Amino acid sequence: MRYKILHFADLHLDASFAGQGFPVEYGKERRLDLRAALTRIFARARELKVNAVTIGGDLFVQEYLLPETADFIQQQLALLAPIRVIIAPGGQDSYTNESPYARLNWPENVDIFYQSKLSHLELAPDIHLWSACNPPTRGLKLLDGFQPAKGINILLLHAIRTRNNSEVHTISSELVQKAGFHCALLG
Repeated sequence: MRYKILHFADLHLDASFAGQGFPVEYGKERRLDLRAALTRIFARARELKVNAVTIGGDLFVQEYLLPETADFIQQQLALLAPIRVIIAPGGQDSYTNESPYARLNWPENVDIFYQSKLSHLELAPDIHLWSACNPPTRGLKLLDGFQPAKGINILLLHAIRTRNNSEVHTISSELVQKAGFHCALLG
């Protein structure tokens, strides 16, 4: 069986460019460019006839997310149906009870990981996608004791390589291989 996934991460819709000393107009143009990038990514997914699109976190910057951008995201996701979209919330768009991921009604073709411990979705018979949202649970070692399912096991995660931020999971290629994943889709 053939199963095609298009993966992306770190789009940072509604990011603020003010702190970087850029003029206000530049920030507006960049935010429009980021929206256009999302539209192009989804057009490419349709063109390639993928089975799923995975998003490895930081789709948007929660602190600056405007209601019209949230509407835009939801519309674009709905237009992508029947292609399945799977989101692992990251550091800038973490899953909390107050986050847009928890508060908004997402299209039926969208799955959002909402637990900070590993859980999984079956993409197809014998193809398993494992993920966890950010922020991680304090003291949790995400891959400790992980037992892969029979078949192909894929990790989707927004993570960093070294522990310097308690808001994002820590991961290494050695841990991913030792846990038995066939590949990791990261942000």
